[in-house]
Amino acid sequence: MWKKRILCLVLVLCTAVLLTACQQKEREVFPEEAPTPTPAPTPEPARESQAAPQSQTDSSASSQIDFDNPEYNPAAEEGGQDEEIILVVTAAPATPAPTMNSEYAGATPVVIDPIDKPTPTPVPKVTFSYTTYDVNALHLSFQGPTGWVTDDSQTDTFTLTNPDQSMDFPAQITIRVLPLNKDYSEKELTKEVKGAVETLRSTLGFSKFDPSNTATHHFLRTQNSKGKYEFIKNKAVYMSFTGTLKEGGVKVAGRVIVNCYNKTLYIMTCIYPGRDSDLRNTYEDVYRKVRDTLNIVP
Repeated sequence: MWKKRILCLVLVLCTAVLLTACQQKEREVFPEEAPTPTPAPTPEPARESQAAPQSQTDSSASSQIDFDNPEYNPAAEEGGQDEEIILVVTAAPATPAPTMNSEYAGATPVVIDPIDKPTPTPVPKVTFSYTTYDVNALHLSFQGPTGWVTDDSQTDTFTLTNPDQSMDFPAQITIRVLPLNKDYSEKELTKEVKGAVETLRSTLGFSKFDPSNTATHHFLRTQNSKGKYEFIKNKAVYMSFTGTLKEGGVKVAGRVIVNCYNKTLYIMTCIYPGRDSDLRNTYEDVYRKVRDTLNIVP
C-alpha cells in the first residue's frame, strides 16, 4: 500500500518538473535575423506570435530597406513570419450577347394575334321615307314606308312588306279589321292580343320565342284638319316579342297592338329583323309611325 502511494508521488513530481521546464523554454527569447527581401518567400507553418523586443541591430537594418524596390515584401515589417497571401482572381467568362437582326434593332415588340379574324362588313344604317296609304276597303288611312309592297287580297286585311332582298327577314306590317257585336273590355282585348301573338308563333315556326307581358297604350280621339279620327281611342293593349326561326336560325322581333272602337276590332302586327338593336329600333320607329297616323276614313 505504501509502495503505491510513493510511486504516485514520484509521478506527480516528475510531471511538475516537466511542466516547469516547458514554461521556461517558452519564456526564452531568440533574436531574429533581419529578413532579407526575396522575390517569393517560402511560406512557413503558422505559429503563435512571439513578442520580442526589437534590438538596435534590427532598427538599423530596417532603416536601410528600399521601399521602392519591386521585390520588397511588406510582410518583412511584421517580423518575416507572416505568410504573404496572393489572391488570384479568375474573371468569369463573358456571356455572349444574343444575335439580333440589325433591321429590327431597337424596335418595340408588338403583340400579334395568331388568329386571322376577318374584318366584319359594316352594316349600313336603314332609313325610310314615308308616304300615305289609303285603304278604302277597310276605311283606313296611314303613313307607311315608301315603296313597300302592298297586299289587299283578303277583304279584312291589308299588308305592307319590305321588298329589300338584302335583309335576312322581310319586315311586314299587317292591319286587320273585324266587326263585333259589342265593344270589348280591356280584359277581352288582352285575350285577343295574346291569341294574335300565339298565332304568329305557330305560323312562322320558332325554335326560341320570348314574348313580353301585356301593356296598355292610351290614345285620345282627336279630329285633324281633314276631318279624320284616330281609330284607336282610350286604351289599346299590346305585346312585344323576340325569337329565332327554326328555318335558318334567323332572329326576328315584333309587336302586336289591338283595340276596339264602335264595335270594330282593330289588330295591327309589325314583325321585322331582330339581329341587332339598331335594326330593331329602326323598325320600331316604323311601327310607331303607322300606329300614330292610322285614322278612320268615313
